Amino acid sequence: MTAKKSITIRAKKKDSFTEVRLIIEHPMQSAHCRTQLESVDTTAHFIQELRCYYNQKLMVTVQMGPAIAEDPYFAFRFKGGQEGGIITVSWVDNQGNKDERNTEIH
Repeated sequence: MTAKKSITIRAKKKDSFTEVRLIIEHPMQSAHCRTQLESVDTTAHFIQELRCYYNQKLMVTVQMGPAIAEDPYFAFRFKGGQEGGIITVSWVDNQGNKDERNTEIH
């Protein structure tokens, strides 16, 4: 999944806080996926850990499992932050895939 960037991030300074919103394109499949016609056993494929940094300082760590919906959306805010600061988001899934993306605070 590293060939195509899977993370879309928006970071905006609002008053004394910085608001970060992101969506990750990922199937987030449990080991027992249901199709419209039948139940199928598949290999689980889900994001295990998500990390968010502000100027290389860890701000948020999220531990996940297969019960999270496909293409998960996250939003959080933290006190401080400056316009022009860098937000970095990275994830690793249970199959060893990973991705990372940076954006500037506006």
